[in-house]
Amino acid sequence: MSRSDSTTFLVPHPPSVDKSVTHAAESGQSCAACFPLTVGDGDCVDRDTLLSSQNGGCTICSFFITAITTAVGSTALWKHASTWIDKGILGLTIAKTEPYDSSCVAVLAINGESGPSPFAWIPTLAKSPYSRTFARDLCMIEEWIQECQQNHPHCQQLSTPTLPTRVIDVGGGGRDPCLVHSQGRAGQYLALSHRWGDPTSHVTKLVTMKENISQHYLGIPLANIPATFRDAIIVARHLRIPYVWIDSLCIVQDDRED
Repeated sequence: MSRSDSTTFLVPHPPSVDKSVTHAAESGQSCAACFPLTVGDGDCVDRDTLLSSQNGGCTICSFFITAITTAVGSTALWKHASTWIDKGILGLTIAKTEPYDSSCVAVLAINGESGPSPFAWIPTLAKSPYSRTFARDLCMIEEWIQECQQNHPHCQQLSTPTLPTRVIDVGGGGRDPCLVHSQGRAGQYLALSHRWGDPTSHVTKLVTMKENISQHYLGIPLANIPATFRDAIIVARHLRIPYVWIDSLCIVQDDRED
């Protein structure tokens, strides 16, 4: 397995350090069992040695046991571990059978948003994916757009563009999205680029056809809209952009002239 085939073990909170255990106190010193894993020189440590030291009170050994078990699912599923350092990353190679016979790779990091790390040898992430939320992502998108409009001359829109022939009115306030004919009006809109999926799949796709275009003009229940389309509509609503253009809905799929 290559190092790119990896999982990430991000510590949600800095490990609590037992002040009574001298080899895992605030100095960040490791015991003889876990020391090779803290320096990242590739030396292999066997599971039973770490477990024995963990039972003896080593917090750092306990940390590695937790990280490895999180990556593989069970203490019984691994026998050896080693670490490596590459471009600021602390990688953990886990072997199920023989030493250095890699079966899983994990990347270790501390969630820096919850506090500083007591261990200097673990990289700290200033921005944690644990605190990532949909609302936070939407705010970040809005900040990016503002940055483009204010500071990037090639990105600035000095006039409102003409809408495509048809667009989706994103609705909101209890009103479902609907297909609208723009009649050449100007307005802001988002264009969604997406994969159509396997053309041989039997999964029903939401598309506009001659037989359902009248219904789409009346409304398309948000609950019936695929997740990718729905996310685009929600993002547009948040950005206060009234329309989105989605090719499969705004172009009549069984009309060659359209």
